[in-house]
Amino acid sequence: MVATHQTTQNGIFNDSRGIAGVAQVNILAVKVLNSQNQGTWANLASGIRYAANNSAKVISMSIWGYYNDADTEAASNYAYYTKKSLLVAISGNDGIEQVAYPAAFDTVIAVGATDSNDQRASFSNYGTQLELVAPGVNINSTIRNNQYANDSGTSMAAPHVSGVAALVWSQNPSLENTKVREILRNTVVDLGTAGKDIYYGYGKVNAYAAVTKGKILSSPQSGTLSGNGASYTYSVSIPAPSTVAVVMAGNENADFDLYAKWGSPPTTSSYDARGYTSYSLEYFPIQGSGTLYVMVRSYSGSGAWKSWVVGGLYTDSGRQTGTLSGTGASQTYSHNGNGIGYAFNSGPDGSDFDLYTKWNSTPTTSNYDSAGTSGWAQEIAGPAIGNGTEYFMVRSYSGSGEYAALGMIY
Repeated sequence: MVATHQTTQNGIFNDSRGIAGVAQVNILAVKVLNSQNQGTWANLASGIRYAANNSAKVISMSIWGYYNDADTEAASNYAYYTKKSLLVAISGNDGIEQVAYPAAFDTVIAVGATDSNDQRASFSNYGTQLELVAPGVNINSTIRNNQYANDSGTSMAAPHVSGVAALVWSQNPSLENTKVREILRNTVVDLGTAGKDIYYGYGKVNAYAAVTKGKILSSPQSGTLSGNGASYTYSVSIPAPSTVAVVMAGNENADFDLYAKWGSPPTTSSYDARGYTSYSLEYFPIQGSGTLYVMVRSYSGSGAWKSWVVGGLYTDSGRQTGTLSGTGASQTYSHNGNGIGYAFNSGPDGSDFDLYTKWNSTPTTSNYDSAGTSGWAQEIAGPAIGNGTEYFMVRSYSGSGEYAALGMIY
């Protein structure tokens, strides 16, 4: 078994030798089997505890058996709940409907294998406890004596999941292990029957979608629209199947709409998703891959706008609206969740509205987790990682008028 001890960059890519791992991290190797690949459950339990006690963030186990060992389960519980490690293990290589241990424990991510056609490998165990799948047929990897070879097995699949988990944690070191696990589940490429099933679990691990969840995927776009029917279109490359959020904040003295389409620029009659309320704060999720075209369009009026594309599915507070009466006036809203928090607001051109967020207490202009204070009436605040209640405050730095505000958690 191996574990990621510390998520730091230390590898060399493109050196014309061998392979590059999914994540370039420090490895803590923990030996629990002998030279004949034999061992005991007691050794495995001891190895799990040793890894967890030595600050392993991800514990990857290419070990399997059909005995439900209480001590190994207790060690897994200790690593997961007490030491906050993420545990990953193989489903087994007998091709039967039974997920082997330790993968079958609730605190362990059970991983099955797929082939190059995204089909379940014939040897890959399956069942209700299966959580994720990953490539596991003819995988090039390291072997003894500084050599490389192709091999197949669920033992080749589980490290893909472990590596993606390490990538997610490298991007967001303050995330809890439970949130990393949730991100892996929620960003998969769905295979087989829609949703979770016994052959593929939630689906195939998706490194791009997992790592970019809660990340702004392109340079923020901004500009002005000159009047009714005026529009601006930009594009973002999404190289792997993903759900992304498209957000636009514009002049609240106007009515700006938002359209998106995969593969070609949208129009008001040809689009894959749109937001067209009477407010100039519009947002929606859209799923796909390739080139995503986004159009900001004035249904009526003119003025400034900003737009963002953010990776991942979100929960949101709903659009909150109101009026700020003048300089120093503010309004605060909240919603609950766990993860990467953002807030957005639109406001009237000619005013300067600011935006502040804070986890688990009301933000002020001097005490906040993130802020948007650009001098525009349209702002973004975030990212800010937290758990519990995210508060977001819209405040007039100068001027007055209508606003719309939105909180999102990824």
